[in-house]
Parts: sequence; C-alpha cells; structure tokens
Amino acid sequence: MEEDKREKLREYLRNNRPKSKINLGNSSNNKENSNKNLKNDLNLDNSQISDNKTNLNKRDYDKEPLILKDYTNSMEAHNIFNVMLCFVSLFICLGTCETYVDIFKTSFLLFCIYSIFFIIDISILNFLSNSKKLVKLGQTKILFYENSKLVREFIVKTKPKKYAIDDIDKIEFDSFLYAIKMYGKRIGLPILLFAIVFAIIKSDKEIFLTIISIFFILVLTIFYDVLVRMFLYRKSNGNLENFLKYSQKLQIDIGWIRNIRIVTRKGISLFYFNEEDYKKIKEYISIVYDKNLDKDVKPISSY
Repeated sequence: MEEDKREKLREYLRNNRPKSKINLGNSSNNKENSNKNLKNDLNLDNSQISDNKTNLNKRDYDKEPLILKDYTNSMEAHNIFNVMLCFVSLFICLGTCETYVDIFKTSFLLFCIYSIFFIIDISILNFLSNSKKLVKLGQTKILFYENSKLVREFIVKTKPKKYAIDDIDKIEFDSFLYAIKMYGKRIGLPILLFAIVFAIIKSDKEIFLTIISIFFILVLTIFYDVLVRMFLYRKSNGNLENFLKYSQKLQIDIGWIRNIRIVTRKGISLFYFNEEDYKKIKEYISIVYDKNLDKDVKPISSY
C-alpha cells in the first residue's frame, strides 16, 4: 500500500517537474529585452536632452535682436537712378545714325552720361547711408528706426507651408537683373518675338537696330547696377572677396507679393554689403523662418 503511494508520488513529481532550462532561458530573454528597453529609453532621453540643448542654444531674437544698417532709402534712390539711366541711354542710342562716326560719338556720349550718373549716385548713397537708420530683426517683429525713432513695424509671419501664401512671409533675392528676368518672361519676350517676326516680314533694318539697342542698353544698365553694388560691398567689406557670389543676392525681400502689373502686398527689404552681415542674416532666417538662405531662397517672381 505504501509502495503504491510512493510510486504515485514519484509519477506526480515526474509529471510536474519545474522546467528549469526553459525558465532560465526565458529569464535571460526577459533580461535582454529589459536591457534593450532601458537602452532605448536612455537613447530617447539623450535625444530629448540634445534637442533641448539645441533649442536652448538658439538665439531668442526678441530678447537679443539682430541690429543692421538700413539701406532701404539708399537702394531705392539707386533703383530710381538706374531706371532713369536706362531710359536716357535708350533715347540716345535710338537716335544713333547708321554711320560708324555717329556710333563712336554715341558711345562716347553714353560713357560720359554713365560716369556722371555714377558719381551722383554714389554721392547720394554715401549721404543716405551715413544717416542713422537701423533695422532690428526680432523673433516676432522687425523694427525700422531713424535717429532712434521707430518709423516702421513689420510683423513676422511664420506659419507652416500648408497655409495660404498670404499668411506666410515669402523670402526672395532681388536685383535689377532679376527684375528684368521676371518682367521679361511675361512682357518683354512676347514683344521681342513679335518685333523680330515683324522685322523679318517687312525687311525693316530700323527694327533690328532698335532691338539691338534695347538689348545693349539693358546689358549696360545691369553692369552699372553691379558696379554700384561692387562699390558699396568694397566700402563695407574692405575687399571684393566673394562679391560675385553675392552680387545678385545683396537684397533680400521678405513678405512681398507681386503681380505682373502691381505689387499686391508690400513687404520689407534687407540689405547686406559684407560677409559678416550675410552670416548673421543667414542665421536669423534659419532660426526664425526655418529656411536655408543658400538653398531655399530663390530670385523674385510674380504670380
């Protein structure tokens, strides 16, 4: 009887023996999983700490605004001179006779006119740039000052791209060359093609001379604009290093919306004429607008 009990007990123990190997394996796996989870948590914490450090290192422009010289009036005066010079030169050039003597006389006259315009333009730029005009670039506002007096306030809009264009401050490079390209594509090119076709049909030499004259004057005016920018860059930067890289990017337009005929919304324009200011503006646009000045910003365009 007792022997039967012992046998049943042995059988029970055999059937219900603890699976030590499996348990050990499971505990090992559980330990590995817990270690992985701990490592992931640590990595997540480290990335969060890194992001927090990056955010802390970012400059708060409302507390510490970027202060630059305001060249708005100076460059507006230069742009007016540029347009005037273009029309005066075109008027003179179109009055040229077909003889080579008159062409040389006209070239000399154009040289004199460009020289006079350049001297007057530079004198006005020097006078206006010496005035106490500053612009303070903040996180939420851009403030323009003249003689320590606030003259204009621009509210910074930095909504995501999913919003309408009116709710975003568009950033573009502006120059006389880019303006000609913008309007030339919509207006100038169709007129030019029509004039060429008309001249071919009518065999009219004067139309060809007019087209060549217009093209020549535009090239001269672009060169004049670059020459003035070169002067300001040399004066501010101390040398012409990297001027060609920045020559058509010295004006940065923010918040402008242009129609082919009119400006539908007037924004602001920032100017830099040295590499140090360029780096400061680049950092500002990167932090406030989340855009790369070298990659994301394009020349002006119309809608």
